[in-house]
Amino acid sequence: MSPRRDDPLETMSKRQKQAPQGVAAKVQEEEHRRRTRFLLLFSASTSLILFGIGIKVLLNDMVGYGLALVGAGTVTVFALVQYHLLKQRMLFENITIFAMSVLVLMLVSTGGEDGTAALWSYIYPLLVTYVAGLRKGVLYCSLMYFAVLAIMLKPEIFGLLSPYSSDFKLRYLLSYLFTTLFSFVIESSRQASANELLRLGKEMETASRLDVLTGLANRRHMQSLLDEAEYDFGRSRTDYAVLMVDIDHFKRVNDRFGHSAGDAALQSVSAVFEHGLRQTDTASRWGGEEFLVLLRGASASDAPQIAERIRKATELLAIPCLADLAADKAEGRADVSTLHLTVSVGVALRKHAESLADTLLKADNCLYEAKRSGRNQVCPASPY
Repeated sequence: MSPRRDDPLETMSKRQKQAPQGVAAKVQEEEHRRRTRFLLLFSASTSLILFGIGIKVLLNDMVGYGLALVGAGTVTVFALVQYHLLKQRMLFENITIFAMSVLVLMLVSTGGEDGTAALWSYIYPLLVTYVAGLRKGVLYCSLMYFAVLAIMLKPEIFGLLSPYSSDFKLRYLLSYLFTTLFSFVIESSRQASANELLRLGKEMETASRLDVLTGLANRRHMQSLLDEAEYDFGRSRTDYAVLMVDIDHFKRVNDRFGHSAGDAALQSVSAVFEHGLRQTDTASRWGGEEFLVLLRGASASDAPQIAERIRKATELLAIPCLADLAADKAEGRADVSTLHLTVSVGVALRKHAESLADTLLKADNCLYEAKRSGRNQVCPASPY
């Protein structure tokens, strides 16, 4: 029986989807922190500007306009205090965007001093698309534009007197539309670049974790998993076992059938691990034709049974390949042949009086004992 050998790149892709999204989480968290820092700086500076202009306007007897500015500044300060006390980032963003939305509508409605207040609205699409993201930004900015359009073209509907000339309205609406669309383009481009960097980061993280040929965990990643298992063992006495698995007579496979057949053999044994282990187990390519399997939560009876299951499944493999020895070719024996494999397995359970290094050494010694005893067998360490 020969299980279907997955393409190693396809296998890596599957494992990438299953792997913890460490890079993605870190990048997203850093993006959130960057947005929050920007919003904190913006809110602090904006509140000072709003209070300053608001007091100036109040002194000029423009009570409604001045109170609107001071009120917006007060809401901004409230948002800052709320974030400082509660650390609720989403609430902070929503309060700030809401305050900005109300402020822009009031500025456009009243016109402010000499009808210049509407010019502050150009900040809105740039701020909102960056803070809220592209999807929410498009929604908020679209609603804002239609609201501004209605105020500019039909102020009487809202009981307002338009302080703007027809030429100003036309130029303002077109320029504000351009600024809004340009904000969408900038944020879309920024997010596309961020997503591409995130994708590359995930690929690099996957490459650092997995063996390219087999799609299994590489030695470096397995070492980190062993360290985690050791930490869990020391903290909560969670048992674990290790299997040291070696393909028997692997050099003969390379010599007789070529390195491509050797690669196929490694991939086939890797497929056995993929289908024969529990979800909590992890197999790795430890080096050459040697594999290390971590069995989390395995008992003294579980580990040898899993090892025997792997040995039997490997024994059933039948891999079609071409003989590659010069002698075979000279004698006309270069036809398709079937490669059969066996493995030897050393089994060791982590004991309380041992270290991780002791457990690995014990599994390695058991592996060599299995080799010396005739190969194609499982050799468990004492007390199995």
